[in-house]
Amino acid sequence: LTDVAKRAYANWIYAWLADPAKLRPNTAMPKSFTGDDTGTAERYAVTQYLVSLAGKQLDAYKLPTVPPNPLKQSMDRGRTLFHVTGCAACHTEPAAKKK
Repeated sequence: LTDVAKRAYANWIYAWLADPAKLRPNTAMPKSFTGDDTGTAERYAVTQYLVSLAGKQLDAYKLPTVPPNPLKQSMDRGRTLFHVTGCAACHTEPAAKKK
């Protein structure tokens, strides 16, 4: 967990801690915090702690105002998420098929 904030945005960590199954239905991680004010404060504190361990938060991802090519931009955002959220740790990009 020390480096999780180097791979995930603080808002994503906070949402994950709120309800892991909502973000990934087949996750093994249980919902660990209550839905009341105490649980909200605890999730916020844990999120801030994890972000502090990373040293520097990820820069906010900003969508362009006018996408020149929506399909290419969607693929680029997907590629960024694949690497930033940690999917690349368990999954690899498919190898190019030989012709």
